[in-house]
Parts: sequence; C-alpha cells; structure tokens
Amino acid sequence: MMMTEKTTMWTTCRVCKNQVEMQVHIEDVTAWENGEKIQNAMPYLTPAEREVLISGTCEPCFDRIFGEDPVGDAETDYDIEFTNEGEN
Repeated sequence: MMMTEKTTMWTTCRVCKNQVEMQVHIEDVTAWENGEKIQNAMPYLTPAEREVLISGTCEPCFDRIFGEDPVGDAETDYDIEFTNEGEN
C-alpha cells in the first residue's frame, strides 16, 4: 500500500483545553477508527500522543490526574499489593 504524506492533526485536551498537534497518515487514523489498535496503526506517535487521541487527556494533565510513571515505561509491571483494610 502506498503511503501518503503525513498531515497535521490537532486534538484538544478535555481537561486543560490546550491543543495537541501531531503528524499522522490519514489512512492510519482511519485504520484506528475501524478497530486497529492505535499502537499498531500509528506506531510513529509517542505514547503521549496516542493517549491524547484515546482519552482526550494531554500528557501534563494525565500525569496530574494519575501520577507520573516512576520508571518511564508504561508497560512495566509494579509489585503493588492491595489490602482490604475495612474487612474483618
């Protein structure tokens, strides 16, 4: 398949209303909208760019809401233990 030139795409953060600009192939956006996983459809985008497309939340707002990834690798498994303190 012949790839077209990238085009500029803007999306607005739903939290702070800032616009995020990125370069995408329209065919890749269409593939994602038709069910392809975003990381497969647009592997050239950063995780932060993909997140703003998925959740509508820019990286600074996402970090404020959920906390920064301490390792910088969103796929890292953390050894976190949850307890039910209210149960006897």
